[in-house]
Amino acid sequence: MQYEPDSFPGMVDKATDIMLPQIDWALVTNVCDKASSLTDSKEIALGVRAARKKIQSEYHKVVMFGLTVIDALVKNNEKNFFFLKHMSEEKMMKSLVRLVNTGMKGGHDNMEAMEKVLSMIQAWGEGYHAHQDKGVRLFVQTYHELLSRNIPFPRPTSESVGIFTPPSIVTASNDARNIDAPITTSLQTTPNRDGVAGKSANLKGDAQSHLNT
Repeated sequence: MQYEPDSFPGMVDKATDIMLPQIDWALVTNVCDKASSLTDSKEIALGVRAARKKIQSEYHKVVMFGLTVIDALVKNNEKNFFFLKHMSEEKMMKSLVRLVNTGMKGGHDNMEAMEKVLSMIQAWGEGYHAHQDKGVRLFVQTYHELLSRNIPFPRPTSESVGIFTPPSIVTASNDARNIDAPITTSLQTTPNRDGVAGKSANLKGDAQSHLNT
C-alpha cells in the first residue's frame, strides 16, 4: 500500500525501508515527532498497521527496523494514551508474540528479534501495570501470558534504561511543585544495537553512541 510520504504511515515506511543500510535515527525521530502530534485515529491506525506489517516481513533487517520504530514510538509517547491504545492493539501484540514463538525455535536472526521483543514487552508490562484502564491492557496481559509460559526474559542491567511510568494518582498532600515531576519505574530493559529509549531528542544521542562503538 502506498502512503503519502509525509503521513504517519508513509514516514513509518520510510524509516523501515529495506534499502536503508542501517537504522536511520533521524527518520526514527521524525516518526516519533509525527506520532506525538496526531489526533486522527484513522491515521494513527494506518501507521500502526504499517509498523505491524514490517515486523511480519520475511527480511530480518526490516523486522528489526520495525521493532526499533515500534519501541521508539511507545517510549516517546509514554504518556500519550490516546496514541498508545492504538499501539497496544490485539493484532500488534499477536504479531510480537509470533516473533517470540519463532525465536524459541532457534536461529540467530529469530533469536535476535525475540530478544528485542521480550525487552519491549517486559518494559511495557511492568511500566503500564497500574494504567491498564487507559487502553493499554494488552501490554500488561501479553507480558503476563509470556511469563506464565516460563519464557526467559532478558536480565536487567545497570546500563539499561527504564520506561517512564505515568503517575496513576496525585494525592492532595502532593506539593504542587512536584505534581508534574516524572516517576520512573525500577524496571530496566536490556538494550541492543537497535535499542532506543527516552524522548525523541535523545535518539540522536543514541545514534551517535552507536557510531562510536
